[in-house]
Amino acid sequence: MAATSLADRLRARIAANGPIAVSDFVDAALYDEAEGFYAAGGQAGRRGDFITAPEVGPLFGAVV
Repeated sequence: MAATSLADRLRARIAANGPIAVSDFVDAALYDEAEGFYAAGGQAGRRGDFITAPEVGPLFGAVV
């Protein structure tokens, strides 16, 4: 684990520079080298943490 957590780094950034854009927060949450979703081996899909609509099948598209 990082010496300073991602949450602590985000808090420090906000304290120093003011609010951050949602896109910057999401970018950090997903791609941070130490604690981001993908750095921790997160995966999407049937064997991952979530399933996207195309993986559900054609019936989902017809219902929507």
